[in-house]
Order: sequence, then C-alpha cells, then structure tokens
Amino acid sequence: MWLYKYLPIDPETVKHCLELATHAPNRSKMQLWEFYHVTQPGILQKLAKACLSQQSATTAKQMVVYVTRLDLYGRRAKTMRAMETQNVVDHSPMDKQEKRIKNWNTYFGYIMPILYSRFFGIWGMVRKLVVWLIGIFRPIIYQVSESDMRVGIHKTCALAAQTFMLAMAECNTIPARYKDLTVSL
Repeated sequence: MWLYKYLPIDPETVKHCLELATHAPNRSKMQLWEFYHVTQPGILQKLAKACLSQQSATTAKQMVVYVTRLDLYGRRAKTMRAMETQNVVDHSPMDKQEKRIKNWNTYFGYIMPILYSRFFGIWGMVRKLVVWLIGIFRPIIYQVSESDMRVGIHKTCALAAQTFMLAMAECNTIPARYKDLTVSL
C-alpha cells in the first residue's frame, strides 16, 4: 500500500520551473507545445477523470498539463525568423550579415512551412520523395512525413516535461508520485 505525503507546493515555484522547462532542446527552436498550470478545482476534477481517477490526480491541488500544438508553426517560425535576423544584425560582421539573414529567411520562411504544413498526408509523401531524391546526392534527414513531424513535436514536448520535472526536483518539490512516497507494510 502506498501512502502519500502531501506537502503544499508554492505556485511561484511551479511557475519558475515551467520557465526553466522552456529552455529544453526542441526542433528548430519552434517550441510547438504549451504548458498549462491548472489550480482551479473544477478543471482539476475534469483532469482527474481524464487521468482515470487515479489517487494522485483526484487529490492534486494543482497540475501541469503539456499540450503539443502543430498549428503554432507559422507564428513561431515568424517569431524565430525575426529573432534570428536581429541576432545576426547584433552579433555578425557586416560582410556576413546579408548571407546569414538570407539563410534564416529561407529556413524559417520557406523550409519550416513546407515541413510543418499538412494536406491530407499528400505533403508528407511529396516531402518523402523530395528528400529521397536529395539523399541520393548528399546526406539529409529522412524524417519528414506528417507522422514524423508529430513524433518530433511529441519528443520535444517530452524533453520539456522532463526538464520541468528535473527543475522541480532541484527545488525539492517533485510531485508525490515520484518523490514523496513512503511504503507502509
């Protein structure tokens, strides 16, 4: 039998750890995921049902929910293009700025929309064919189908969740299921 040791967790600590989790590695710095720190009792009850009414979920005073958001790629690519362009202007030699800005514009303005856009699976097949042809002549990443992109987004979300958990452990505030359990015989 497991007995849980309930300790209150400061919401500011959770907020800080979520901020640290945003620094986790992810695909092209796009962060196609979001975190929701839930503290409202009504929403917590609905989440507990979604967690199959497990004891740790039904007794939780707060939860963090991670959601992958493929639909954000356009907005995030635009933000990253602007950020990288400014980074080049601020930190690159003048003679290399034009080429570097062009590279970022190509990457976030053309390549990212092609990789993340969807059209009934057809784009995925076209991307696979193009990558296969390019791969004949030079090394290239072959994971470009729609399902590959979803898997990649879920992996980066999992890395962010892991980073959050490690940050919570550093604050001595890891959720009950992982740290504050004691065994009763």
